[in-house]
Amino acid sequence: MPPRPAPRIAVESSPEIDWSSDAPGCLHQDSRLALWWGSPTGPAGGPEASWCLGWPAESTGYRSRLVQWQRHCLPLRQAAEAHGLTLLTGSDPRGNWLLASGDPCRLPSVVEQTLKHWLKARRDTPPEATHPAAGLIAQRLLCELESCPAPQAIARATSRTGIAEPAPALLCWARGSIDAETARLHAYRFAERLPKAPPRHATPPDTGIGEPVWLTPQGSDQAVMLEVAGHDDTPRSRFLLQFIAQCHDAAFQHAMRQRHGFGYVAAVRYREATGWPRLGYVVQSPHASVEAVRLAIEDFLQDRGVSLACLEPTEFSQRLSRLAASQGSPETHLEGVQRTWQALRRRQWAEEGMAPSNTPWPPPPWEEEQAALASLTASDLAALADALVVPGLPRRWWFHAPR
Repeated sequence: MPPRPAPRIAVESSPEIDWSSDAPGCLHQDSRLALWWGSPTGPAGGPEASWCLGWPAESTGYRSRLVQWQRHCLPLRQAAEAHGLTLLTGSDPRGNWLLASGDPCRLPSVVEQTLKHWLKARRDTPPEATHPAAGLIAQRLLCELESCPAPQAIARATSRTGIAEPAPALLCWARGSIDAETARLHAYRFAERLPKAPPRHATPPDTGIGEPVWLTPQGSDQAVMLEVAGHDDTPRSRFLLQFIAQCHDAAFQHAMRQRHGFGYVAAVRYREATGWPRLGYVVQSPHASVEAVRLAIEDFLQDRGVSLACLEPTEFSQRLSRLAASQGSPETHLEGVQRTWQALRRRQWAEEGMAPSNTPWPPPPWEEEQAALASLTASDLAALADALVVPGLPRRWWFHAPR
């Protein structure tokens, strides 16, 4: 095959920039477009600029569509790198997203070509083939925590009629040397490139207790997982659930494998996806029945769930310091943009319709995380453990049994 020419990245003239016209924050939001502009960490101007876009995805097949999208974008990404531009693409249960950074005069061309490749990949992606599952069943169960909906319906903003407000079809963030009026013009152009999102229907409130889920049989082992979701998707909830996982993991493994003799796998793991932090208490056994494992997990939480989380002040401080060490400010400029962008996507997904125009930027996500860590006390951890045992947190059982 003859070599294909490299994608052409057009250069658009940059208008005279007026930085005094608007304050950084949400410039516009309706059912079609939500546009954020500027930066929560400093002035809007600078030698470079960034465009971040996010839009809804179908609930299934997003991984295979991402593979196709990245394959289509490879020549464009290489051409962008030759011009000193950065292009990142991604897809997860919250939706599709892209991040383009570099020369503001070339970014609109890169963004529009990336959207065109997404539309092509969406048409070309074949239905996902069903392959036999491989690996540990317990690992399959933990992976479900990263893609399945939360067991409790997420509260959405509602109008006076009680009907859920539609989510914007496109979330945009323009930062760097892009003035507000240029950001508006380009955001409207980008929104026209994407299909309109279908109307979102109101979801009846959930009781918080999900129906049990049975996995497709694989192998001859039994496996059980208790999924527990946090009260909300805030840094405070995420850190407290990570604390609980640290407190329970070793004791849970000992109880399931040594005391009950279930063998194989027993673990408590923290996962985070689709806008909700979760815990998974998972056990895989070659001989114990599903019901026996389920009762053992319930007994563990009733007997030791709270006591293991009641830490002495010294131990609590040590664990808090270790958790704080894993958090921190971004080490590079691009990492800061990515973390701010993913925090904005999370907030938009969880609080749709709640950011009217002229809303200022919230603090950077790493500052919110550090403030949440500093506010935690040992009594907060004990209270969450008590809610886990009651049970006062949303939960759902996952089961696997051989044919």
